[in-house]
Amino acid sequence: MKKKKAILVLSLVLATTAVTAWAASPGRQQDANASESIVGFHPVDSENNTHVSDDGIVTPDVIDKAWSAKMINGSGSSANSYFSVNPGNGYLKLHLANYSSASVRVTVTHIDSGYVYYDKTISPTSSKDYFSWLEGAPQGLRTGSYLIQYIGGAHSVNGEHWGKLASSTTDF
Repeated sequence: MKKKKAILVLSLVLATTAVTAWAASPGRQQDANASESIVGFHPVDSENNTHVSDDGIVTPDVIDKAWSAKMINGSGSSANSYFSVNPGNGYLKLHLANYSSASVRVTVTHIDSGYVYYDKTISPTSSKDYFSWLEGAPQGLRTGSYLIQYIGGAHSVNGEHWGKLASSTTDF
Protein backbone atom coordinates (compact mmCIF):
# COMPACT_ATOMS: atom_id res chain seq x y z
CA MET A 1 0.00 0.00 0.00
CA LYS A 2 2.81 2.40 0.89
CA LYS A 3 4.47 1.55 -2.41
CA LYS A 4 1.30 2.50 -4.37
CA LYS A 5 1.01 5.82 -2.50
CA ALA A 6 4.67 6.60 -3.15
CA ILE A 7 4.26 5.87 -6.86
CA LEU A 8 1.12 8.02 -6.98
CA VAL A 9 2.84 10.94 -5.21
CA LEU A 10 5.92 10.59 -7.43
CA SER A 11 3.71 10.54 -10.54
CA LEU A 12 1.91 13.73 -9.45
CA VAL A 13 5.20 15.49 -8.70
CA LEU A 14 6.63 14.52 -12.10
CA ALA A 15 3.46 15.59 -13.92
CA THR A 16 3.38 18.93 -12.08
CA THR A 17 7.06 19.52 -12.82
CA ALA A 18 6.60 18.73 -16.51
CA VAL A 19 3.60 21.04 -16.86
CA THR A 20 5.37 23.83 -14.98
CA ALA A 21 8.48 23.47 -17.14
CA TRP A 22 6.39 23.50 -20.32
CA ALA A 23 4.42 26.58 -19.24
CA ALA A 24 7.58 28.46 -18.25
CA SER A 25 9.50 27.60 -21.42
CA PRO A 26 10.71 30.62 -23.44
CA GLY A 27 8.45 29.81 -26.39
CA ARG A 28 5.33 29.64 -24.20
CA GLN A 29 6.25 32.88 -22.40
CA GLN A 30 6.70 34.60 -25.76
CA ASP A 31 3.31 33.29 -26.97
CA ALA A 32 1.60 34.59 -23.84
CA ASN A 33 3.15 38.04 -24.25
CA ALA A 34 2.40 38.08 -27.97
CA SER A 35 -1.34 37.96 -27.33
CA GLU A 36 -1.13 41.47 -25.91
CA SER A 37 0.22 42.80 -29.20
CA ILE A 38 -2.46 41.21 -31.38
CA VAL A 39 -4.59 43.86 -33.08
CA GLY A 40 -7.91 44.02 -31.32
CA PHE A 41 -6.74 42.50 -28.01
CA HIS A 42 -7.54 44.61 -24.99
CA PRO A 43 -7.48 43.86 -21.28
CA VAL A 44 -10.93 43.98 -19.78
CA ASP A 45 -11.59 47.51 -18.60
CA SER A 46 -13.78 50.40 -19.58
CA GLU A 47 -10.98 52.66 -20.79
CA ASN A 48 -10.35 50.74 -24.00
CA ASN A 49 -13.95 49.93 -24.95
CA THR A 50 -13.90 46.21 -24.27
CA HIS A 51 -17.43 44.88 -24.60
CA VAL A 52 -18.66 43.40 -21.31
CA SER A 53 -22.30 42.40 -20.81
CA ASP A 54 -24.19 42.88 -17.56
CA ASP A 55 -23.56 39.29 -16.56
CA GLY A 56 -19.79 39.68 -17.02
CA ILE A 57 -19.44 37.95 -20.39
CA VAL A 58 -16.64 39.54 -22.40
CA THR A 59 -17.14 39.83 -26.14
CA PRO A 60 -13.66 39.94 -27.68
CA ASP A 61 -12.83 42.49 -30.31
CA VAL A 62 -12.97 40.88 -33.73
CA ILE A 63 -10.61 41.79 -36.53
CA ASP A 64 -12.06 39.84 -39.44
CA LYS A 65 -9.27 40.45 -41.93
CA ALA A 66 -6.13 42.43 -42.40
CA TRP A 67 -4.38 42.63 -45.76
CA SER A 68 -2.20 44.72 -48.03
CA ALA A 69 -1.69 44.91 -51.78
CA LYS A 70 0.72 46.63 -54.14
CA MET A 71 -1.02 48.55 -56.90
CA ILE A 72 1.45 48.72 -59.78
CA ASN A 73 0.70 48.91 -63.46
CA GLY A 74 3.65 50.31 -65.38
CA SER A 75 2.03 49.85 -68.77
CA GLY A 76 -1.53 50.85 -68.03
CA SER A 77 -3.56 53.49 -66.35
CA SER A 78 -5.30 51.44 -63.63
CA ALA A 79 -4.73 48.65 -61.15
CA ASN A 80 -7.36 46.59 -59.32
CA SER A 81 -7.52 44.77 -56.00
CA TYR A 82 -10.38 42.84 -54.43
CA PHE A 83 -11.57 42.02 -50.91
CA SER A 84 -14.76 40.69 -49.36
CA VAL A 85 -16.77 41.64 -46.29
CA ASN A 86 -18.15 38.84 -44.14
CA PRO A 87 -21.44 39.25 -42.23
CA GLY A 88 -21.06 41.34 -39.09
CA ASN A 89 -17.62 42.70 -40.03
CA GLY A 90 -18.38 45.74 -42.15
CA TYR A 91 -16.21 48.40 -40.56
CA LEU A 92 -13.26 49.16 -42.84
CA LYS A 93 -10.07 51.03 -42.09
CA LEU A 94 -8.00 51.55 -45.23
CA HIS A 95 -4.65 53.29 -45.76
CA LEU A 96 -4.08 54.25 -49.41
CA ALA A 97 -0.64 55.28 -50.67
CA ASN A 98 0.35 56.79 -54.01
CA TYR A 99 4.04 56.41 -54.83
CA SER A 100 3.84 57.76 -58.38
CA SER A 101 4.78 61.23 -59.60
CA ALA A 102 1.19 61.91 -60.74
CA SER A 103 -2.12 62.04 -58.91
CA VAL A 104 -4.27 58.91 -58.87
CA ARG A 105 -7.99 58.50 -58.32
CA VAL A 106 -8.89 55.71 -55.88
CA THR A 107 -12.32 54.14 -55.64
CA VAL A 108 -13.83 51.48 -53.36
CA THR A 109 -16.90 49.91 -54.97
CA HIS A 110 -19.35 47.21 -53.83
CA ILE A 111 -19.31 44.90 -56.85
CA ASP A 112 -22.84 43.45 -56.62
CA SER A 113 -24.63 46.80 -56.28
CA GLY A 114 -22.11 49.07 -58.01
CA TYR A 115 -22.31 51.44 -55.04
CA VAL A 116 -19.15 53.57 -54.69
CA TYR A 117 -18.20 54.04 -51.03
CA TYR A 118 -14.97 55.98 -51.64
CA ASP A 119 -13.85 58.12 -54.58
CA LYS A 120 -10.93 60.47 -53.91
CA THR A 121 -7.82 61.72 -55.64
CA ILE A 122 -4.48 61.16 -53.93
CA SER A 123 -1.70 63.62 -54.72
CA PRO A 124 1.68 62.41 -55.99
CA THR A 125 3.83 60.66 -53.34
CA SER A 126 1.22 61.02 -50.60
CA SER A 127 -1.42 58.94 -48.85
CA LYS A 128 -4.92 59.06 -47.37
CA ASP A 129 -6.83 57.08 -44.80
CA TYR A 130 -10.42 55.92 -45.23
CA PHE A 131 -12.62 55.01 -42.27
CA SER A 132 -15.89 53.63 -43.66
CA TRP A 133 -17.99 54.61 -40.64
CA LEU A 134 -16.92 58.27 -40.98
CA GLU A 135 -17.39 58.48 -44.76
CA GLY A 136 -20.53 56.94 -46.20
CA ALA A 137 -21.15 53.81 -44.11
CA PRO A 138 -21.91 54.66 -40.46
CA GLN A 139 -23.61 51.25 -40.01
CA GLY A 140 -20.77 49.42 -41.78
CA LEU A 141 -20.23 48.20 -45.33
CA ARG A 142 -22.63 45.69 -46.81
CA THR A 143 -21.61 42.05 -47.07
CA GLY A 144 -20.06 40.99 -50.36
CA SER A 145 -17.19 41.58 -52.74
CA TYR A 146 -15.44 44.91 -53.24
CA LEU A 147 -13.11 46.43 -55.81
CA ILE A 148 -10.35 48.86 -54.92
CA GLN A 149 -9.23 50.62 -58.07
CA TYR A 150 -6.28 52.96 -58.57
CA ILE A 151 -6.81 55.04 -61.74
CA GLY A 152 -3.88 57.00 -63.12
CA GLY A 153 -5.48 58.40 -66.25
CA ALA A 154 -2.64 58.88 -68.75
CA HIS A 155 -0.05 57.96 -66.09
CA SER A 156 1.19 54.64 -64.77
CA VAL A 157 -0.06 53.54 -61.36
CA ASN A 158 2.31 52.88 -58.46
CA GLY A 159 0.73 52.56 -55.04
CA GLU A 160 -0.15 50.32 -52.16
CA HIS A 161 -2.92 49.91 -49.60
CA TRP A 162 -3.43 48.28 -46.22
CA GLY A 163 -6.86 47.35 -44.94
CA LYS A 164 -8.59 45.93 -41.88
CA LEU A 165 -12.19 44.84 -41.40
CA ALA A 166 -13.80 44.56 -37.99
CA SER A 167 -17.11 44.07 -36.21
CA SER A 168 -17.02 47.44 -34.43
CA THR A 169 -15.29 50.78 -34.80
CA THR A 170 -13.73 50.26 -31.37
CA ASP A 171 -11.95 47.12 -32.61
CA PHE A 172 -9.22 49.07 -34.41
